[in-house]
Amino acid sequence: MLTSADNPKLKAIRGLLKYSKFRDQQKQCIVESLTHLRDILTHKPDLVHSIYYTSLDPSLDALIQTQQRPCYAVCPSIFNTLHVNKSSQGVIAILRIPEWTLDEYLPTLGPAFYVDTLQSPFNLGALIRNAVAFNIEALFLPPCSVYPFHPESIRASCGLVFWLPIFRLSLLEVSRTLREHTFICLEARSNQLLNDYTFDKR
Repeated sequence: MLTSADNPKLKAIRGLLKYSKFRDQQKQCIVESLTHLRDILTHKPDLVHSIYYTSLDPSLDALIQTQQRPCYAVCPSIFNTLHVNKSSQGVIAILRIPEWTLDEYLPTLGPAFYVDTLQSPFNLGALIRNAVAFNIEALFLPPCSVYPFHPESIRASCGLVFWLPIFRLSLLEVSRTLREHTFICLEARSNQLLNDYTFDKR
């Protein structure tokens, strides 16, 4: 059992929760939801780096044993200093951030979003959740946009951020890379309803 707040593994969790730059450097992020972790262990187990817990649900324990993921018990008083969810489920996982190759997706790429300068992690997570619901196949974000694997983005996306390919490119880079695709630009502050917009049938 991990009982020291100065344990390097627990320090890494704090860094991943607090600092976007650290998440980017380590190419890792944090998941605190039992449901999200169960889905990832079932469908994308290679993303799971390690798991930390105060108590384990039996079904989750069985999945962890099956996938042979590193797992560490944490003293409850120490664990309670780690999580950011108001109601902790007693588990925190460090996940590897998925890496997608644009060249792999370009030949068959269908509907995609480019969202400019989004700054709210919650709004980005909600956008990802809705994009998946509407069968959007990829999301493009400029480098200055909010980090998609921020803990709040992950929660708001219901964990779907791990399923939707995300590429960080400027608008100029996107227009050059996807020059064979049709673009529709929409102004978020417009007072025109989307239902009133006439889309090109192509």
